[in-house]
Amino acid sequence: MNTSRWQRTCCILFFCITVLYAAPAAAAQLHAILVADTNDCSIGNSVACDLEEMQVLMAQIASGADMELAEKIFQGRSCHPKLVKDYLERLEVDDDDVVVYYQSSHGFRTANMHEQWPALYFGAGKHALRLQDISDVIKRKKPAFSLVLADVCNSVSSYTPPFETINSRQILDGSQRADGFWYLFREATGNVTACSSKPGQYSYCIPYGGGVFTTAMLEAMDTVVEEPQPTWNRVMTVASRQSMELAKSMGIKQKPCFCLEGECGGQDCPEDEAESSPELAQEEVDIQEFVWDLLELVSEQFANEW
Repeated sequence: MNTSRWQRTCCILFFCITVLYAAPAAAAQLHAILVADTNDCSIGNSVACDLEEMQVLMAQIASGADMELAEKIFQGRSCHPKLVKDYLERLEVDDDDVVVYYQSSHGFRTANMHEQWPALYFGAGKHALRLQDISDVIKRKKPAFSLVLADVCNSVSSYTPPFETINSRQILDGSQRADGFWYLFREATGNVTACSSKPGQYSYCIPYGGGVFTTAMLEAMDTVVEEPQPTWNRVMTVASRQSMELAKSMGIKQKPCFCLEGECGGQDCPEDEAESSPELAQEEVDIQEFVWDLLELVSEQFANEW
């Protein structure tokens, strides 16, 4: 080999090595968007517990799945629909990133809402956001995987604020838990959207604790992440069952609903015929409203007597 050819070969090799190894590939990001109405006078303490638990979980997921955590929290006065809407619209996502949206607050639905997902109420603003719109705008960003969770009521409300529109627990041993997070957040594709209660139901919180659904979701994640090759269908099924069992132990009814898309499973939360009946759902709402009216009358009578 003559000198000129050898020099040319060395230059080509040097160029290739420089291109391939000059800058390491950027780590995939876990975009964690946590929304908590901590200023609400009725559920603020419970919501604050939910937020703290979710922050711990996001850190564990990022570590276990070897991702860079990009966390954005909306709480207190920043729990405002326009701030959340603007952030989601500006969010930039790479095709290997994961997006998690979680909200703990009041929620509602109107009589003419056809989707199973509720609208989300923000104490710091006069508008609401539809959970469906939030899920849609995140999916349009085309992350590798997205998880959208809302621990809110899904009952019909007579008060309906206008809607904003959007454009475009216990720390266990690390190795198997890290593998579980990798399967759930790096191997999975598609979208998971879930709400703490089905249409027509209220969502409840545990006295001196967090929301029923959030508590069950965290316990389910703790359990399933230890299993070999965990799936989102398994996570959501366990979370739904534990949520209903916890609610039953408190003497209430609350059944979560979820939808899995892509490789996550492509199915809706199973409902039996009786529970999916719109007549029964409306009857449940009427009974709940009657109970609240009765309680108000008793309270007024009690106050008058004293």
